[in-house]
Amino acid sequence: MKKINLSILLIVLLTLNGAAQTVEEYLETVATEYHAVAFDTWKYSKESKHSGDVSSLESTRKKLITRTQTAINKLDKKGGWKGDAKFKDAVMRHYETTLKVLQHGYPLLIDLGLYKNKSAFEME
Repeated sequence: MKKINLSILLIVLLTLNGAAQTVEEYLETVATEYHAVAFDTWKYSKESKHSGDVSSLESTRKKLITRTQTAINKLDKKGGWKGDAKFKDAVMRHYETTLKVLQHGYPLLIDLGLYKNKSAFEME
């Protein structure tokens, strides 16, 4: 009887250990992409504030849009963890917000920078 109980306990522990690794791998793949997009967006925000080179900013913005769309596609294909999509949906909302800001918000800031440079030039 003890051998059967120990065998069942061993099987349960091995199963839980395998599931924990899978959860860890799932979170690690989501977090890796999430941190990369967040860091690149932060870096772009910093550059857009201090840089006057509009063409390089526009190029960087387009690359960042592509990277964010790729992250959205990867997460969409990966799906939720065992059918539970709460975490995936939260990360997806963040990606979609980032994408909207990149597509619609930053061009306005770049335009303002151009107007600022233009009016400063005209004032001289």
